Amino acid sequence: MKHLFIILIFSFPYAEELPFHVGEKFNYEFQFNILEAGQASLEVIGNDTINGHPCYNIQFIAGTSYWGDFLFTIRDTISIWIDQNTLSTRQIRKSIHEGNYHKNTDILVYEDEHYATSNGDTINIKAPVQDPYSLFYYLRTLPLTVGDIYSFTAIDGRELTDVKLKVDRQTRVQTPMQWWDCIKVRPYKDTGNLLKNEGEMTIWFSNDKNKYPVRIRIELKYGSLILELLNIS
Repeated sequence: MKHLFIILIFSFPYAEELPFHVGEKFNYEFQFNILEAGQASLEVIGNDTINGHPCYNIQFIAGTSYWGDFLFTIRDTISIWIDQNTLSTRQIRKSIHEGNYHKNTDILVYEDEHYATSNGDTINIKAPVQDPYSLFYYLRTLPLTVGDIYSFTAIDGRELTDVKLKVDRQTRVQTPMQWWDCIKVRPYKDTGNLLKNEGEMTIWFSNDKNKYPVRIRIELKYGSLILELLNIS
């Protein structure tokens, strides 16, 4: 959904053993306030090569249900390619349909040349980049110790924003799948809100070696959008 579409730039190392694999698929239900609105999935669908770099191809799909369409129609498909060695983003393709908003975007990242293109526009970059969906996979490779704060830079269109990520606390949450022991993680800015629509985002990862993203909550101006894990296939 468009309030999640930011690209993230990191500079810290990741674990050698990856906690995910081709074929892993997370299925979510999402709610707006207390109303069930639709379903979404996040899947590592295969291996690919982008500009000579071996990559994982990851796909996020979200769609409102019959009743959700009456509230706000969503038909989103986002495909990303992340480098198998660095987990940095090499390409992003987005097809966004949210209410009356429609947009297709194709971003190619030329990491070694320090630039990216977005629908033909050139963006200068100083480091490898991540997008919100590769962020979930990248963070799963980190220790995520309570109290840790990671600093990075977000780029949205042609704008760069300094952003921090705080590993907030351990907690326990229930999703339609089961109860989970979790680590709560929150991206934020020192001033203002992280997201354009005045929202803030929180992610709950399972507190184990897999670090599944079991819940994602976005505080919006008119309520809360919550994605909760239904199952893993």
